[in-house]
Amino acid sequence: MDNVSSGTGLLFSSINGTSDVTINYNSIPLLSSDGFVDRGIIFSTVTSNVELHGTENNIITGATTPFSAADTTGQIFVNGVRVP
Repeated sequence: MDNVSSGTGLLFSSINGTSDVTINYNSIPLLSSDGFVDRGIIFSTVTSNVELHGTENNIITGATTPFSAADTTGQIFVNGVRVP
């Protein structure tokens, strides 16, 4: 739980292929009541083949950016929607 803003739930600052990442059933409540950016699940630097897996919903509330992942394959559920 983020009580001061500018928080990030799960941060993968750098991840390399051939990686498999499974993310299921997380609750990430963020403050986001001011002008600062709050982020949910973030993949910053992805190199090569990174595969996402997930069958259960991840609830992210109050995030400016609930999910961000470039250059990945596969999907997970965030707030009831398959992403990316």
